[in-house]
Amino acid sequence: MDTFPTKPKKRYFPHGLSGCALFSTTLFAIISLWGAYLIGSSRYHLGNGNMGKTLIPTLPLLKEPVVFNPDPRWSGSDPETHKLWEKEHLNGFTHSFVLDNPRDYGLEKGVPARRGGERFGISMYHQLHCLASIRMVYFNQTDNHQHRRDEDPWDMELRNHLHTDHCFDYLRQAIRCSADPTVEWSRVETNGERREIDGWGVPHTVCKDVSVFEEFIAQHQ
Repeated sequence: MDTFPTKPKKRYFPHGLSGCALFSTTLFAIISLWGAYLIGSSRYHLGNGNMGKTLIPTLPLLKEPVVFNPDPRWSGSDPETHKLWEKEHLNGFTHSFVLDNPRDYGLEKGVPARRGGERFGISMYHQLHCLASIRMVYFNQTDNHQHRRDEDPWDMELRNHLHTDHCFDYLRQAIRCSADPTVEWSRVETNGERREIDGWGVPHTVCKDVSVFEEFIAQHQ
């Protein structure tokens, strides 16, 4: 996640990218990311395999399957929906944790913390932060920038072209990494035909209890 954003030269995403293309990519991310961030890795893994001690607690599977269905609270561009997405965006900054001995866990250096130790993040919150950032760029384009808040430096940063481009690629890799194996069937049209697969109404049995993350963050602020 972008812990120390720099002031962008351009405040909004270039209009060279069509709203249709951005919408398609965003829609794909919204449908797919639920599986990506919920199944995740049950422990904090490093590419070099040097774990040392266990860091993140094991995430247990939820007792009941999670059925993906449209949630109107997270759809559209009304003020209450924006508040929910803004929380996901800010969690990318606020949901980090401090370690006094990160090398014991095989970690490279984090961001120096004000009161000592080093600050680290969790990928799930970074992924949701990126998704919320892309959403803000999309609605600022389609709604004539009516959701901009010039006084907020974080909003200035999330509209930066390079930041949004980073989020597209980051989410692509996160979705492939988590690889939700749930088999999805087709939806039934009003005439009884089955022509498309939209992912709704399908139970996912690999979703994990992410409240463990919340507890871990609270203990290591």
